[in-house]
Amino acid sequence: MTNIYLESHGVIAPGILSVEDIPKTTSRPASAHTVDWFEASRNARAARQRYWSDSARYAFAAAACCTTGPADRPERLAICLGTSVADYAARDDMDRTVLTDGGDALNAVSTPSFSANMAATRVAVALQARAFCSTFTSPFLSGFEALWFGIHAIRAGHADNVIAIATEEALPIDTGDDVLPGAVALRLANDESAWPCRRLATLCWGRAASPRDLGRRLLQGLGQFAVTASPTVIVIANAHDESAAPLVLALPRVLGTNVEVSTCTGPGALAPMLSALPALLSDAPILLVAVHERRFLAFVCGRF
Repeated sequence: MTNIYLESHGVIAPGILSVEDIPKTTSRPASAHTVDWFEASRNARAARQRYWSDSARYAFAAAACCTTGPADRPERLAICLGTSVADYAARDDMDRTVLTDGGDALNAVSTPSFSANMAATRVAVALQARAFCSTFTSPFLSGFEALWFGIHAIRAGHADNVIAIATEEALPIDTGDDVLPGAVALRLANDESAWPCRRLATLCWGRAASPRDLGRRLLQGLGQFAVTASPTVIVIANAHDESAAPLVLALPRVLGTNVEVSTCTGPGALAPMLSALPALLSDAPILLVAVHERRFLAFVCGRF
């Protein structure tokens, strides 16, 4: 099995001042805002950067933090981006424009941002990543899906390096939803010279019918790896997800070990990825499980 390593990472999260604040900071700012501290035109050669959405700016800023420079082979660099609601603000603005001023008032340059795919495309063009770019949009889990796909893309030989990104932007103030804006970017590689960088491996994924089913599949998957010590089990879940609560609460009994649970609110992809970041950056072997509405993705991470 090809070893995949986490080489570097970038975090752009307004309002979060330190890593210690990450697990407990899951609410968005009081109002929607623009990213005036970051000018894409100074960092990317793409045209019309001023029309980028905030989510694209966050994603590019985070990805730019974890690039390694001219040694990269653009044709072997890929972008995997996960976002749950990042195109909502653009579509909301389009709806309001059409309702108040008619379709002719739409801006032909900014209108493409209504598609969630545009953020990944912007980043890929700016970084000259030509292997491929993909977007994942599942509520809550899309950042983990981007990470999962990136790991398997490298294993399959489709890329040598992948930048997996979770990004969101602030929603219009009257939506009432709780979404944390910003981006996390994780740079993955299969280069053995990256050792002793942290190793990442996918364990299992799917839909769990019961706590026993989830525990059985986790234990079966864990048997594939030569983990020298019992891994710490960390579960990332949505605090308002009633369907996932029975799975999470029963895991300690099913697995026979302690389970640390980190909860986030809202459907956004950024908050759960921020909550998982300390585990992803840990040296100790960790079994990381992200759960939402009985769907789950499980990873093994650390130096093992």
